[in-house]
Amino acid sequence: MVKFGIVGAGFIGKIHAEGIRQIKNGELVSVYDKDVDSANELAKRYSIRVAKSFEDMLRTIDAVILAVPTFARLKYIEEAARAGVHVFSEKPLARTLKDAEEIGKIIQKYNIKFMVGHVVRYFKEFQKMKELIDKGEIGDLCMVRTFRGGSIPQWSEWFKDFENSGGVILDLAIHDMDFWSWVAGPVKRLKAHSVSFSRDMKMDHCVVIMEMSNGVLAHIEGSWAYPSTHPFIFEVEVVGTKGVLKYSNLNCASMILSNESGDNQIYSPTNISPYGMEISDFAECIETGRHPELDYEEGLKALKLALSAIDSARSNEIVSLEEI
Repeated sequence: MVKFGIVGAGFIGKIHAEGIRQIKNGELVSVYDKDVDSANELAKRYSIRVAKSFEDMLRTIDAVILAVPTFARLKYIEEAARAGVHVFSEKPLARTLKDAEEIGKIIQKYNIKFMVGHVVRYFKEFQKMKELIDKGEIGDLCMVRTFRGGSIPQWSEWFKDFENSGGVILDLAIHDMDFWSWVAGPVKRLKAHSVSFSRDMKMDHCVVIMEMSNGVLAHIEGSWAYPSTHPFIFEVEVVGTKGVLKYSNLNCASMILSNESGDNQIYSPTNISPYGMEISDFAECIETGRHPELDYEEGLKALKLALSAIDSARSNEIVSLEEI
C-alpha cells in the first residue's frame, strides 16, 4: 500500500482525495496547504493528518500528489525528489520550457518515479475510443473534432492571469492535444486562435487545428467562456473511412451538479473515478518498479504542443513541429 500526501486542498486536490478513496493500492495519509482552513476541511472529511509543513509531510509518505498552481510546482518537485519521495504532478508539466527542463534534471538526478496527470487517458470512454480506433473499427482516421469547456475557474484567481496559467490552451485544451497526438500523431504542424492573453481574464476561448504526419486533422476547441452556472462539457466526434465515433459527457452522465460557485461536476457514481485510476496506476509503478507511461517525456511533449499553440495564437501563424 503506497502512502500518499496531497499538496493543495483546493478543487483538484479534493478530486484526487476522493479518487484515492476508491482504490486498493493507495492510501491518503496527509494534506498540506498554506491555507490552513482548506487543509483542515479536507483532513476532516477524509480522516487524515494535516502536515505542519511540506518538509513535515515528506517524512511520512511514499509519494506526493501536487495539486498546486502550474507556476508553483518546481520547488515542490525538487524538495520531494531530494527526500526520495515519488511525485505525481498535475498537468501541465510546467508553465515554461525552462521550468520543464529543470524538472527533467531533478528527476534524472534523484531517480524517482514521476508521473504527469493527463487524466483523459484514464477516462473509460476515451480508452474505448482508442481501442476501437487501434482495431480499425472505423477504418483509417480522417478527422477528430473535440470541444471541452465551461466557465473560467472560479475557485482560484491564478487561472485568470495568463502569465501564471497559460490560459485555456495550456490549462484545458492541453487535455485533448495530449490525447489525440498520442492516438493519431505525431503532429506535423498546428494553427491556433485564442481570445485572451490578459493578466486579468474574464473569459477565454481557443481553437487549435493540429495536422498529423499521416494527414489526420484534429480540431480542438477549449472554452472558459460559459456562465458559472453552466455544466462542464466535453464532446468528441471521430470520423474514419468506415465509421464514426461520438461521445458527449452530458448524454452519458447519471447526475449533473451546477452551481453559482462554478464548482460544476458530472457524476457517474457507479464508475471508478479516472483520477483514482491514474493514482492507482502510479501506485502500481512504485510497488512493481514499472515505468509510468505518462512520464516526464510524455508531459514534455504535451507542454511543447500547448506552448506552440500559444505561439501560433499570438503570432497568427502556422507553427511547424518536429515530430512531437
